[in-house]
Amino acid sequence: MSTKFLRRGIPVKDNVLLSKSDRKLESNYFGILPVLPDDVALQCLARVPRMYHPVLRCVSKSWCQSIDSREFLEQRQLLGCSEDWLYLHVGTSPHLDERNVGKRNRWQLVGGYSQWHALDPQRYKWYTLPPIPYDQAVTGGQVVLGAASAVLHGKLYVIGGAPFGKAAIRDVWTYDPRKNKWRKGASMSTPRFAGLVGVIKDKLYVVGGSGMCHLTGYSIPCLEVYDPITNKWQHAASAQEAVTEHPFNPLKHSAVLEGYLCVTGPQNVNGSMNGGMYDPLTDKWSEIKPGLHGGWGKPSTVMDGKLYIVDFGCYKQYVPEDDCWVPVKCETEDLLLGWDPRLILAMSSSIEKLYVVGTMGSALIVMVVPVKNSKIGQSIRWHMMKIPSGIDFLGDMGYCSCQILAY
Repeated sequence: MSTKFLRRGIPVKDNVLLSKSDRKLESNYFGILPVLPDDVALQCLARVPRMYHPVLRCVSKSWCQSIDSREFLEQRQLLGCSEDWLYLHVGTSPHLDERNVGKRNRWQLVGGYSQWHALDPQRYKWYTLPPIPYDQAVTGGQVVLGAASAVLHGKLYVIGGAPFGKAAIRDVWTYDPRKNKWRKGASMSTPRFAGLVGVIKDKLYVVGGSGMCHLTGYSIPCLEVYDPITNKWQHAASAQEAVTEHPFNPLKHSAVLEGYLCVTGPQNVNGSMNGGMYDPLTDKWSEIKPGLHGGWGKPSTVMDGKLYIVDFGCYKQYVPEDDCWVPVKCETEDLLLGWDPRLILAMSSSIEKLYVVGTMGSALIVMVVPVKNSKIGQSIRWHMMKIPSGIDFLGDMGYCSCQILAY
């Protein structure tokens, strides 16, 4: 006859009937916290700052399962404990260098850098994510550059890319910030370098890009749609008309506005631009609006359904009703807002905050700009990222992207 112990320390035989209070106490034996109901214990865990969650996961299996649950995320949002972290990819191409090989000097590709980093803006602290475990047989051991990224269901998706000087790959990787792990998803049908991605109704729409690293003279018109629930891809209407009007002017920027996937490229020497709008309800492409088309050509982001860019000396917001770009006003005129848009590498956004990533001298700068009621507040914050030793960010910083993950 076995004996088990309740938390009160009272030994109870298996064949002894327990009182109602003892049965309730015993049912909480494997709960999140001793004696407390699970819903109350979950609220306690939800109040712990995000930086300590990896430690919480090591306490017990029940704590690990609780942090991985959707209820945990919902509780953090209801309690106002959700935190925005910036996830930034920094990539540089390798360069030719003359090296001694045996008795001869030969030119070899050396260097190259590709890594995702996370910034905790509240505590001004950077974290380095684990490297994406690409197949060495596919990448040849080289860094993968030019991958598209997006956020969906609290996870970071990294799509495509290409090793330096090689063909693009079809890989899709998902990063879970709570587990701090990468997981491979179903591969695309089309390999893409520097593709464009948008999120519409819990699905990823990927278009554009090229089939070779640094071969950016054209854009692939094939549009693919990814459903993370089924982990499957399917083809949608081709963007042939949106990308072939000016074949040597590829698509560079994308945004989801009013349920449409909008894509465009920078102006060429003649002032011409490729662009189009995709409607997932009708599975058709249409011409992009003239006002949006004319003022767009720089890194951008969508916040609260509005598209923002950084232009010379100011921030601009696209107004769909009037099909025009308007400057974003400031609460005070002495704010330092002027930033050469040629130094802007990427933009992202969260609730009432714009995140702008760019270079300043030899440093990589992240600027957090509060925006409320279409006005920029005074509490602008700057964060500088330490440059890893041996990396020349000024040489080639064309492979930078950022996303905001909140939980």
